[in-house]
Amino acid sequence: YRFVIKIMHVFVMKRILLFMCISALILSCKKKESLQFNTAFFEVRSSDNCASDNCAYAHFEVPIAQGNSVIANKINNDLQFFLKSKLTNVLNKETTSYDTLALNFVKAYEEDRKSASEATVAWEANFKLQHKALSAVTYQIVWNYFLFTGEAQATTGVKVFFYNTTSGTQIPLNDLFLNFEGFKKYAEAEFNKQFVSKQKIESVIFTDAVFKLPENVYEQNNEWILHYNYEEFSFNALDEIIIKLPKEKVTPFLNPLHFKN
Repeated sequence: YRFVIKIMHVFVMKRILLFMCISALILSCKKKESLQFNTAFFEVRSSDNCASDNCAYAHFEVPIAQGNSVIANKINNDLQFFLKSKLTNVLNKETTSYDTLALNFVKAYEEDRKSASEATVAWEANFKLQHKALSAVTYQIVWNYFLFTGEAQATTGVKVFFYNTTSGTQIPLNDLFLNFEGFKKYAEAEFNKQFVSKQKIESVIFTDAVFKLPENVYEQNNEWILHYNYEEFSFNALDEIIIKLPKEKVTPFLNPLHFKN
C-alpha cells in the first residue's frame, strides 16, 4: 500500500512540474509578444480638377500596434475609430481599412465637384503623426490634423492618446500625474504668463469661466505641450493656443509608475 502511495506521489509531482514548465513557457511567450508600433502611410490624390498641382488628397500617417494580437487590436481599433469620426461629415460608407477610407474621401470630393454649380476648391485630409514610448508600459500617440471639405474655414487640431501597453487601455491624463492639482496650478500660471499677459487681455473665458487644462497634453522635445484646439474656448478663437512647459519643471508632478522603465 505504501509503495502504491509513493508511486502516486511521484506521478503527481511530475504532473505539477510539467504544469509549472508549461506555465513558464506560456509566460515567456507572452513576454516575447511585447507591443511594437510602426508607422504606416496611406495617400490618395484625385486626378480630377487639379490646378497647379493643387489636387484633392487624403494623407494618413497611422500608428500600427503589433505583437500581442488582443492588445494590439484594441489599440488599432481605437485609433481607426477616431480618424473615421473626423471624416463622418463627408463619408457615408463604412470601411475597415485606411486605404479605402482615403479613397472614399477623394471620391466624395469628386462627386461633390460634379454636383456643384461652381468651381470646387480641392479638399484635404492630412493626419501627421508623432509617437513614442514614455516608459516600458506607457506609449504616447500624437496626431496633428488638417481638414478642409469646402467650408469657409478648415479644421485643424491635435489629438493625443496615452496607452498602457500591457492592457491596451487608454490612460486618462490625470493618471499620468502623482500631483495633478499641483500640475494644474503650475499650468494655469504659465498660461496666464505666456498667453493672457502676452495678448494683453484681462482673461480668457473658458466655457465654464474657470481655467481648464486642454484636452491634449503631451511630451515633445524636452517640453510638455498644452495644446488647446480652437473649439475649447467660449469665444471665437481663430487658431489653437499652445503653451510650452520645460520638462524639468513638469517632472516632479509626474507619476513614476508611467515614466520609469
